[in-house]
Amino acid sequence: SMKRSMAILAVVAFFFALAAPASATTTRIPVSATETYRVIDGGRTWFSNEGRIMHVRGWTAVSEAEGGNYVTGDGLLTASWNLDLATGDGTMWGTASYVLDAFDGGFAGSWTATFEGFAWSGRGVYQGFGELHAWQGRVAVWATGCAPGVTADGCDAFAGYYFRPGE
Repeated sequence: SMKRSMAILAVVAFFFALAAPASATTTRIPVSATETYRVIDGGRTWFSNEGRIMHVRGWTAVSEAEGGNYVTGDGLLTASWNLDLATGDGTMWGTASYVLDAFDGGFAGSWTATFEGFAWSGRGVYQGFGELHAWQGRVAVWATGCAPGVTADGCDAFAGYYFRPGE
C-alpha cells in the first residue's frame, strides 16, 4: 500500500541520515578597520612615455590597523604600481602581513588595486598564521586620506570577512 511504502522510505531515509558523516561548517566573521602607515622604503621609481607613466617597485611601509580583535595590530605593507600621471589611472599590487594584538598570530596575503583619478581601491586575500592557522580572509581595501592631526604618510581602510575553518 502507499502508506506502507512511505513508511519504509521514511525509515530508510532516517538510517541514511544517521550514516552520513557530519559536515564541517565555516564561520564567517565580518571585519573592518582603519589603517595608518609610515613609509620606510620608497622603492625604485622610474618614468616612461616621456615622463607620463610613473613606475614604482618595492615601496614598503609599517602600519597600525584598528577595528577589533581580528584586525587590530601592526602590519608590514609592500606595494608596486604603474600610474598615468596625466589621468590618474593605473594598477597597483602588493603584500600585507598583520600581527594581531589579540592573538598569537595574524594574517598575511596579497592584494591588487586600481587607480582611478589618483584614488585607489582593490581587494585582498589573506591566510592566517600562528594561532589563526587555516583561517582565510577576503577584504576590500581603499584609500581614505588621513584625518586632520593624524601623523602618518597615508591612511586607508578595509572591510570584508575572515573565515574560521569548520571544526
